[in-house]
Amino acid sequence: MRAEHVVEPETPEPSGTERLPGGLLQVLADLNSDLNHDLVLDRICRSCVELTGASGAAFLLAEGTRARVAAVVDLPRDGLYLVIDAGPDGLAGLGRYGRRLVVPDLHDRPTVSPAVRRVCAGLHTAVITPVMARRQLVGALVALFPPVGYELNSIEADRLDMLAGYGGIAVANALAYEDAVRAEAHLVAVIDGINAGVAVLDRAGAVTAWNTAIARITGIPANQAVGQPFPLTTGTPEDPVEHDLGNDQWVEVVATPLDEGQVVAVHDISRQKALDAAKTLFVAATSHELKTPLTVIRSFAEWLRGDSGAADVEKRAMALDAIADSAEELRQIVEKILLTARTEAGAIDLDPRIVEPVRLVQAVARQFVVAGRGHTLVIDLPESLPEVDADVNAVRTALGQLLENAFKYSPDGGLVTVSARALPGGEVEISVADEGIGLALGESQYLFAAFYQGETRARSGVRGGVGLGLSIVRRLVEAHGGRVGAEGEPGHGSRFWFTLPAARPLDDDPADSGLDTAEAAVAPEGERPAEGPVSG
Repeated sequence: MRAEHVVEPETPEPSGTERLPGGLLQVLADLNSDLNHDLVLDRICRSCVELTGASGAAFLLAEGTRARVAAVVDLPRDGLYLVIDAGPDGLAGLGRYGRRLVVPDLHDRPTVSPAVRRVCAGLHTAVITPVMARRQLVGALVALFPPVGYELNSIEADRLDMLAGYGGIAVANALAYEDAVRAEAHLVAVIDGINAGVAVLDRAGAVTAWNTAIARITGIPANQAVGQPFPLTTGTPEDPVEHDLGNDQWVEVVATPLDEGQVVAVHDISRQKALDAAKTLFVAATSHELKTPLTVIRSFAEWLRGDSGAADVEKRAMALDAIADSAEELRQIVEKILLTARTEAGAIDLDPRIVEPVRLVQAVARQFVVAGRGHTLVIDLPESLPEVDADVNAVRTALGQLLENAFKYSPDGGLVTVSARALPGGEVEISVADEGIGLALGESQYLFAAFYQGETRARSGVRGGVGLGLSIVRRLVEAHGGRVGAEGEPGHGSRFWFTLPAARPLDDDPADSGLDTAEAAVAPEGERPAEGPVSG
C-alpha cells in the first residue's frame, strides 16, 4: 500500500499585529496605569500602531460639533491641537451608531482641510473608531495607512475595537481626575482668598486644608497644621466658641458639617472685643464723669439752701461759680455724647466755605497758649497753604480736641506743636505733636473708634474723658472727605493728624472768602491771630 504525500498549507509567521493575548492584555492594562490624560492618549495611539500595524495614529477629543487633535504618534507634531470640523453632527454620529468610519483616501475627500492633508502626507486610508465611556462619546481613534482603500483584517478590527473600549474608560477616568484636581485647586484658591480663617477637616478631625488667613490669625503655618487635629475647640453657627489667643487677640470658631468631615471658620473678633470692652469702660467713665460735677452741684446747692444768709458774699459767689463751672462741664459731656450720636448716624450738617488754613490753625491754637502748666505751645506753619473748603466750626472742634488731648496726656509738660503742610494729591495736613505718654504698639488703628480709650492712656493715671473725642474728630474729618491718623511710641510722645481736601482756586476777592468769619469763629474776643510761629 502506497502512502500519499499530503501537503499541509503553509502557516505564516505571526506578524506584529498578531501578538499573543497575554501581550494584548498587558497593553490594555497599561492604559489605566496613569491618570495623566496626555499620557493616556499617547499610550492609546501607540497601542493602535502596535496592534494594527498602522503607519500613524491620532486621537480626536470631542468638543461639540468639532474635534481637537489631542495626541499623535508617528505623525508630525504640528498636527497636535488642530481643530477639525466634523460636520453638522460632529463626532456624535459615530457615537450614535457605534460604528467605525473608513475614509479610503483622505487626499481625495473635499471636506478634509489642507492642514490635515499636510499632516497625513503619504497616508491615505483613515480608519476612525468611536471611543465611548459610560455611553458617552469621548472622542475618536484614527488609524492611518499608506494604501488607498486599505481594509482591516478581522484580528486588527477586533483589537482596534477592544482598544477603543478600554481606552474610552481610561480617557474618561483621566479627564474626570483632572477635572477633580482643577476643582480642588479652584476651591483651595477660593478658600485661600477668603479674608476669614478657614480650615477643612476630615472625618477623623484632622486638618486637610488651612488657608492663609487662619495661618495669620493663629500663627500656625499650613505645613504644621495639615494632618494634625484642629488646635481649638469648635462651636456651631448657633453657639460659636470664643478663644483668647493672648496679646489682646480673640477669635470666634464655628464648625459646619460636611459629607466627608467639616469646615471650620475662624473669625478675628479682637476689634469687636476691644469695642465691647471700650463700651463697658465708657459706661463706667461716663458715670464717673457725670458724677463728679453732679456731686459738686449737689453739694454747693445744698449748702446754699441751708445757708441762712450768714455766709459772706464772696463764699456765696464761689459756690455759684462752682455750680456754674460744673454745669458747663456737664453740658460739654452731654454735647459730646449727642455729637457722637449724630456723627455715628451720619447726620452731620456741614456749612463749608473757602478757608485759609494757616490763619484758621493760628486762631484755634492761640486759645491754648496758656492751656497747661509747664507746656510750651509751638505753632509751626508755612507762610501760605492751599485754601480748603471746610466747615469752620467742624475744623475748630477737630483741631481743638487734638490740642486738648495733647495737653491732657502730657502731664509732665514739654512741647506741644501744631503744624500744617500741603501734601501731594491736593490735600492739606494739620497735625498736633506732643512729648507725652505716647501710644502702645498697634494702638493707633483703634484710637478713632467710639468709646475707645488708649491702653497707654488708661495706664497712665491721667484722668481721661468718655472716649468720644477722637471718634468725633474722625467723623467730622471724613465728612469733609479727609483722613485721620496717629503715630507714637510708649513714653515718647505722639502725633495726631488729619487732612482736608484743598479747594479749587477761586477768582473771587479774598475778602469774600469767609476768612474773617473763620477768625471770628475761633479767635478770642479782642485778639487777632499772629502772623508767624507763636510760643507760649
